Amino acid sequence: VIVSEAADTEKPVITLSGANPLYIEQGGVYTEPGYSATDNKDGNITANVQITGNIDVNVPGTYYKYYNVADAAGNQAEQKTRTVIVSEAADTEKPEITLLGDNPYILQQGTTYTEPGAIAIDNKDGDITNKIVITGSVDTETMGDYTITYTVTDVAGNTQTATRTVRITSVNSIETVNKSTVKYYISSGNLTLYGVPIREIKLYDLSGRLFKTEQAGGNDQLTVSNLSKSMYIVNIILSDGRLETLKIIVK
Repeated sequence: VIVSEAADTEKPVITLSGANPLYIEQGGVYTEPGYSATDNKDGNITANVQITGNIDVNVPGTYYKYYNVADAAGNQAEQKTRTVIVSEAADTEKPEITLLGDNPYILQQGTTYTEPGAIAIDNKDGDITNKIVITGSVDTETMGDYTITYTVTDVAGNTQTATRTVRITSVNSIETVNKSTVKYYISSGNLTLYGVPIREIKLYDLSGRLFKTEQAGGNDQLTVSNLSKSMYIVNIILSDGRLETLKIIVK
């Protein structure tokens, strides 16, 4: 009597290790968490497991890894599937605020401050200028420096701030300017400053638009021969940091 071994009809078993689903942040690295396969006849057949499925860690989405194995008798194990979810990278970048107009913004005492505005761009949300919150106030009747603060927050909660200094200065009348210090009636050529320790000279029109800036040195001259006949504002920044403001007439 010949007793033959019963046919092997039992399927191998695949066991997945690690998380399932497995989460990866965009740009990260997929590392196989592991798996094992055993068979009632063949024992440990982990080395025979075939894995298919691709993952692009740079593109957010849901991906799948498939695990299959067969024993020596040809019994196919039940396929195991691992879900891999690539999530969008956390947004930690602050928006950028660009101030429009001058900073510092210099105004003569008694004039009106008109907000020049700002724009805000975010790496994810795009143009978020409409989310800018502007705080601070300016008393144009009182000389001094005032701070205007611009704050914007993107959808991810990243906040950026920027500040503008608004400087209110006095304006000396033409009649009270010390003639031994400033030659203020000009027909052509240069505005020449005598005996004053000057660091910088800035020339504005009456609307506050900056025409030019000169670093003082040598003869401390500000060329005005190319300007139209009009009245202008000159801000003179002295070497000790004080600011002197006067009107000039180009004739």
